[in-house]
Amino acid sequence: MNSNERTKYYYQQTLYTDSAFIDVIFNTQQKVLFSHVLWSSEVFDENDAHKYNETINKIRVYSNTQTTPLTTLSTNNVRRVYDKWSFNGLRDDNRYNKRFNLPVIQNLELIQSEIRNKLAHKRGRFITDWIVVRLEINNRNQVIIHSVEPVIKPVFR
Repeated sequence: MNSNERTKYYYQQTLYTDSAFIDVIFNTQQKVLFSHVLWSSEVFDENDAHKYNETINKIRVYSNTQTTPLTTLSTNNVRRVYDKWSFNGLRDDNRYNKRFNLPVIQNLELIQSEIRNKLAHKRGRFITDWIVVRLEINNRNQVIIHSVEPVIKPVFR
């Protein structure tokens, strides 16, 4: 296999150049505040050159009743701390008030009509017992994800 081909996704000998995603599920068994997400990754271009200041392209975090918007990562919303990347934009973007407790996922897919871009000060914190972290990558570079972990804080209510 040519080294340039290893970064591409094939299905039945058809090359797909669309983006791909990985869902990572975290279950804490009790309600906690999900503060931010950390991950370790490496990116290599088609010539196997390491791109130190690049990582995944987009991120979304959701549970059954809360979701963030699908966020394109940039220097404005992600930062690198030593060998890990940090995203702290975990704020609920569900269009309904939490008291209605309406789902944002159905049949393992996000219900797009339940998501809107709320003003930042109107977004609630992510307090739940589980989340899904969706990491989206384009199909131009090879991305190696070594680890993904949420940072959680206890909830006292």
